[in-house]
Amino acid sequence: MIKGKKALVTGAAGFVGSHLVAALKEHGYQVTTFDIKSGSDILNAKQVETAVRKVDVVFNLAGILGTHELIEANTIKAVQVNVIGALNVLEAARKNQVDVVEICKPNLWINTYSITKQAAEDFTVMYAREHGLKTWVVRWYNIFGPRQHYGSPQKLAPTSIVKALKNQPVPVFDDGTQTADHIFAKDAAEATIAIYECPHVMGIPVEVGHHHMTVKKFVTTVIAMTASKSKIKYVSMRKGEVKHSIVKANTKLLRNVVGFKPKYTFKQGLKETIAYYQEHLKEFQD
Repeated sequence: MIKGKKALVTGAAGFVGSHLVAALKEHGYQVTTFDIKSGSDILNAKQVETAVRKVDVVFNLAGILGTHELIEANTIKAVQVNVIGALNVLEAARKNQVDVVEICKPNLWINTYSITKQAAEDFTVMYAREHGLKTWVVRWYNIFGPRQHYGSPQKLAPTSIVKALKNQPVPVFDDGTQTADHIFAKDAAEATIAIYECPHVMGIPVEVGHHHMTVKKFVTTVIAMTASKSKIKYVSMRKGEVKHSIVKANTKLLRNVVGFKPKYTFKQGLKETIAYYQEHLKEFQD
């Protein structure tokens, strides 16, 4: 039933988007990509509708990322892309009766990104309830893997790995005791497809996470696996996050209803990720 099904992936040129595109193709989907880097704008409602009417399902990954970056600048642009963009997808899908998989995140902090993704999630649920649209909501926690952007916005995996490979101090916000769930990008992509293919979770937010640990443990594992001479450099907590926070995914639906189990251990995923940054190390400038 899935083989040959047509899927549109917005934000396809992004880090996780690229992994999702590859996974969808492996599962037999015919994939069309939609990304600002190739001239497709999520804020152009006509472009969105033209692309949506040709497919069976839209995986909406388009968005502007950032924590303190979207508090200090680009707040309005993030609201436009993350909220209005999601509405453009939902409205086009409603008109053409196309399935929607909206990628969200847990709204644990009061920052621009969390607020916009919560709004997108709420609108997705509203379209399902009020318009009968078939929707799935996937709440990704921290995803790491090859091809994640190094630089701004600053992400834990690429920052710690590149700094460790260069034997430079690795920044850790506050004291590093805050915890988060991490999942390898290939597992996150597979989980997303499994969620869409499970009708029992249609319209219900499903959380995707796996390896729960402190930020300090993540960084010390990176330093050990790269045989680095780097030391941790503790820095002030950035705006938009909370000190000593515990961020843990509730994966009961993912495990018990969807029936998905991640394939990669933390160290297996980290090994592949480190290998990617080692190969491309000369490309990353500080």
